[in-house]
Amino acid sequence: MNPSIFAILEDISKRNMLFVDYTFEKLFACIDKVLWKKSGYNPKIFLELIKDNKLASNITDNKEFDSILNRYESLNHLLKNEKERNIAYFSPEFGFHESFPNYSGGLGILAGDMIKSSVSSSLSVVGIGLLYRKGYFKQQIINNKQKESYSKIRFQDFNLNKVYDKNGLAIEIVINISGRSITIVPYEMQIANTQVYLLSTDHESNGKFRSICDNLYTGDRQLRLYQELILGIAGIRLLGQINLGIDKYHINEGHAVFALWELIFSEMESTGCDFDSALSSIRTKSVFTTHTPVVHGNEEFDILSVREALKFIRPESDVFFERIVELGSDEAVGKDNISLTALGINIATQSNGVSKLHGKTASQIWSKLYKRNKDVNPMISITNGIHINSWLADKFRKLSDKSTESNLSYEKFIQKYDSKEIFEIKQELKKESVNEFRSLLGLNSNNIFFDDLLNQDTLLIGFARRFAPYKRADLIFNDLNELSSILNNSQIPMKIIFSGKAHPKDKDGKKLLNEVLKVINSPDFADSIIFIPDYDIRIGRLLVQAADVWLNTPEKPLEACGTSGMKSTLNFGLNLSIDDGWWHEADSDSMGWTIKQNTENLGTARDIYNILQKVLLPAFSSQVFGLDTRWSNMMKNSHINSYTKFSGSRMLNDYNTIYKL
Repeated sequence: MNPSIFAILEDISKRNMLFVDYTFEKLFACIDKVLWKKSGYNPKIFLELIKDNKLASNITDNKEFDSILNRYESLNHLLKNEKERNIAYFSPEFGFHESFPNYSGGLGILAGDMIKSSVSSSLSVVGIGLLYRKGYFKQQIINNKQKESYSKIRFQDFNLNKVYDKNGLAIEIVINISGRSITIVPYEMQIANTQVYLLSTDHESNGKFRSICDNLYTGDRQLRLYQELILGIAGIRLLGQINLGIDKYHINEGHAVFALWELIFSEMESTGCDFDSALSSIRTKSVFTTHTPVVHGNEEFDILSVREALKFIRPESDVFFERIVELGSDEAVGKDNISLTALGINIATQSNGVSKLHGKTASQIWSKLYKRNKDVNPMISITNGIHINSWLADKFRKLSDKSTESNLSYEKFIQKYDSKEIFEIKQELKKESVNEFRSLLGLNSNNIFFDDLLNQDTLLIGFARRFAPYKRADLIFNDLNELSSILNNSQIPMKIIFSGKAHPKDKDGKKLLNEVLKVINSPDFADSIIFIPDYDIRIGRLLVQAADVWLNTPEKPLEACGTSGMKSTLNFGLNLSIDDGWWHEADSDSMGWTIKQNTENLGTARDIYNILQKVLLPAFSSQVFGLDTRWSNMMKNSHINSYTKFSGSRMLNDYNTIYKL
């Protein structure tokens, strides 16, 4: 292999630049597609396999090599821009890429998109999280039921580096939780020009407690409390040791709120001030974001457990324990519990929901808290956004390059672009994704479901998210006869792909998944609906790029935001959604269809059937048969809205403008 090319690949791997621009995947895949898949799409493992097998390949023969190299050089030029301020962003999970399984779902993927969006920003957003030895579970479906399994992750398979102090010694942070000394080892992961610090308890001195951070979102409440204490308290202590000069502390959900508690005592320790003065100072530096529109979906622990865990970490804090009870109490969670969301809102005083509707819902949930604490500012909303280069298909990304050459604004360029070609690109992406899904499922022989998607202009609907009851994955199955009639009697074939996991401890979610799988695998639907197990970032990316329509059926107002719909519209998909989350503030009439929420699920389902039969399928059919371009015009509107209004850059800019990060 050309040494200079290999050096570029190593640099992309070392700085995790693939996480920031998925276009670089082509460089690895065109060398050896089989090995690329075998590596788990992990650049570090892939390059080791290449060396081990002494493979050589001249990838400069690839016709797209020059354009990819230009993107690499452009990104390197961008990374030289100086950053103005340092923001510490605390999150229990970060979803950067499918090869690094340190996430479970939406919260982590949002956190990953926040970090990646900061790469091209003037802000330096430093991530603080936990490093999970086993991560989230792998999902198998056996007899229509979810089975979970875990396997140890080898830290050496990732570009993780231990953190050293100014004397060249590896930093280790020891904290005493409930009378037990726990050694925490921080690792640094570089994301282009941005750092993320991940905290591990996998240290031999911890004995049986080295497994505290084995699993993401463990169902063991004591372990969960320990994890969140480590995230917040050890995270703040690490920042103090590496002295980054943090200007603001952004707490992403209540899981990380103990960072604010530790900051208060750190302030008292460094300045000699009293508790209230420290609290006042910390409030000017803190921002709290809540993602949960259900009271008991927010993190809460019983008071005695929190006190027992905290009193050894900072013995002096026990004197002020009644203050944490006061700041973390709310009638919504009962007198015996501490709500970490209430604690975050009360300490930070600056808080936000993640869509306009969610901001209102969260304000109502915590309304008594605002009346009690006059120092708290009214909750606002900053709608989530997505990292464009992580989710936009390369075939569509090239339109951006063409628009630069056209001297038109991007919006005008897309509106003028040939509608038929836009539609054809979408169908090509559908076929590419279908081939990937075939491979994932081990389906190399004929399969009616995928054959239809490959060989005909078939409408594809996607539904992929966590299987929680309020997301109502079963809503479309309320009238099976009606659904079967629509799927089997249309002039245009229609297929539906489902994917998603239920939390291992969520009995209702697992029951819902079981019921949905029974229907999907029944003879009536086996050729028209399919479930793809072990949902992850890669499956999500393939599906939002392929789906003509994204189905979203939460029980309003329980969808905080719902960024998967944004990812679909970014890829010229249309939405069929309940009027909740981000969809409420989108230009929805020009981007898809809004489902009317009835008091009964069957009534809501019937509105879905009505839209499918009378509006959606006829419009798609007209596009397929060249009768008009209503569908592809909506595709354009959909993309432009997502690209301009729901990007991660817009989200980060909103945080900066409103909170003056």
